[in-house]
Amino acid sequence: MKIFKVLNTLASSKEEQVSYLIAIGTFPSTDELAIEFDDEYKILLGILNDKKNSFLNSHLNFLNKLNEIDSIFAEMNHANVKIFWDAASLGSEKWNKIRERAKDALNYSKISDIMNLLV
Repeated sequence: MKIFKVLNTLASSKEEQVSYLIAIGTFPSTDELAIEFDDEYKILLGILNDKKNSFLNSHLNFLNKLNEIDSIFAEMNHANVKIFWDAASLGSEKWNKIRERAKDALNYSKISDIMNLLV
């Protein structure tokens, strides 16, 4: 599932994120990081739609971290401040919060259970 690749990118250091953005050809724009997350987050929610009750009971912390990342991106988008979507902002408090939430999600203790559920 690509959500884990996206979370790895979001959890990466500012320097690694800049290298990634250069590699995919969107530097200095950072909006592709949010777009990739949004795409995979929506796919995950769609998959979970039928399994949501059992998933929520045993994997609530993981899903909460994804919801927090989604909320931060929504705040950034609604603020309509273009600097959030420039690589110069990758060291900002908002991007640091995203990085921390992504690390928390990746450190979730039952990540293999999540993978098995989604396959």
